[in-house]
Amino acid sequence: MRTAHAAKDRASRSAARASGRAEMRARPRAESPAPGVAEPPAGIVQGLLALLLAAVFLVRIGSQASRAMFYTDECFHAHAAQWIAAHHRLPGVMPELYSGFYYYYPPLLHILGAMWIGLAGVDALPLLNVGFTALLLALLAFGLPPRRPSRAGVWAALLCLSSRALGTHSVRFYVEALLALLTLCATLLLLRFWRTERVRDATWMGVAWMGVAAGLALLTKQTALLMLPALVVLAALGAARREWRRAAGVAAALGVALLLALPMFVRNWKLFGDPIYPLFAPDVDRALYAINVNHFAIPTASFHRQSLAAAGPLVVAAGVLALVLAAVRRRATLETVLVAGIALAFAAAARVPLADPRHLFPLIPALALLGALALSSAVGSRPLASRVAGIVLLACAALSVVRMPDYRAGLDVPPYLAEAYAAIRQDVPEGGTVLSLWTYDTFYYSRRSATWPIPWGQRVRYTGLFHEKEPARFLAALDSARIGYLLVPLWKPSEAFDGDNYPRSFIACVDSLGQSGRLRKLWESEWLMLVARVPNS
Repeated sequence: MRTAHAAKDRASRSAARASGRAEMRARPRAESPAPGVAEPPAGIVQGLLALLLAAVFLVRIGSQASRAMFYTDECFHAHAAQWIAAHHRLPGVMPELYSGFYYYYPPLLHILGAMWIGLAGVDALPLLNVGFTALLLALLAFGLPPRRPSRAGVWAALLCLSSRALGTHSVRFYVEALLALLTLCATLLLLRFWRTERVRDATWMGVAWMGVAAGLALLTKQTALLMLPALVVLAALGAARREWRRAAGVAAALGVALLLALPMFVRNWKLFGDPIYPLFAPDVDRALYAINVNHFAIPTASFHRQSLAAAGPLVVAAGVLALVLAAVRRRATLETVLVAGIALAFAAAARVPLADPRHLFPLIPALALLGALALSSAVGSRPLASRVAGIVLLACAALSVVRMPDYRAGLDVPPYLAEAYAAIRQDVPEGGTVLSLWTYDTFYYSRRSATWPIPWGQRVRYTGLFHEKEPARFLAALDSARIGYLLVPLWKPSEAFDGDNYPRSFIACVDSLGQSGRLRKLWESEWLMLVARVPNS
């Protein structure tokens, strides 16, 4: 009897196991839904308070941006947008800048700027980046495609509002605000695609849009080229794990991105001999490039300090939390890989020649999103922990918005330079070329051609002018470069040329030629002097 009962029990257990396996086979695989779906929704009060903070931030930042007086590279971006708006095409070589400046720059910001000028007028151009920031905050909260705000999305928006970099790049007419928006789009679409496991549920249209976002980023700034190896690594990771759908999807997005950017690559190759000019430019002045690298390089410790300060302690802490949680759980997800990649970019950027902390800003909103997802995962379904985290983030964001500094302070053209540009506009005839260290803004405000030696993208070169000690040869170099006017500083000169100064030999030649009557002074202030070549009689 015992043997019969034992056999019956074994048969029953075997049947149960078989039934369980059949049920498991019949049950669909668990999925990780897209961002904004799996995440708990944001509380109504928390969402409304975050919306109020974002609105106050945008109003205040818009007020600051509307008063902008463009300076340095802002003047180039503004001029390019205005040129495209007037001519309805891209420029090739710009004779008004740098004695023939090659327009190799990715043109998306300038094209959007031209469209914005057509809609709102040139005076509204400083507000364009404020619009990009508004879209970025909305994307963080609502996701792609838009849904009810998620808890992690609202927290990510609050993290960004607490970051000083968001305010700076909202009022500064550089490309980083647009690139940050596109990087965030690509990140959201990548997360959505990666979290959808079943083939029949794969949103291949989302894959195409992910490629479009990456391609538009390539059309915004050269640093977006880093997206290409990142996508290659993700595709290889999917293939190595035999996740063929993921590998194929990322590879398809990579193909779409390259296809979208291909016309720019072909254009630059045909016009300037390098598809990703100036990375492999055949006309680089290596000596001048080395001088620029030596002068503009930021020490590693200072670079990291500035980068972390710009991102803000909360965004950095959220990124660290994501890595710590992955280590504790001994489970790496796509989010972990992306945070690690961003950390690697922050660590390596300081060693890249001519890198600047602002080049890392496009990664900060994506880092805020990934950190907020990690924080929301750690909090889970515990209401008290969720409320505490939300209150802390709201308080920090509110403090940042209330104590918002004037982000345009130090970014506007200084009065002493504005005075000089007015004098140039008055005293230099149309068609004249001015040698000026402040090249972009000299042209932008005076509407007179301005030039300065740069390592690449320059049709006429005259670097020897800044090493010349003989006044007669100095004057001949001016003639050869067709430079008729010089904006010269009156402060004590440096000994050697560093790419960003007027060396002692230069000032000595100007003084000597002035005393001999070959140069004459047109205008002078406490800081600067405008001189002109005297034609041979």
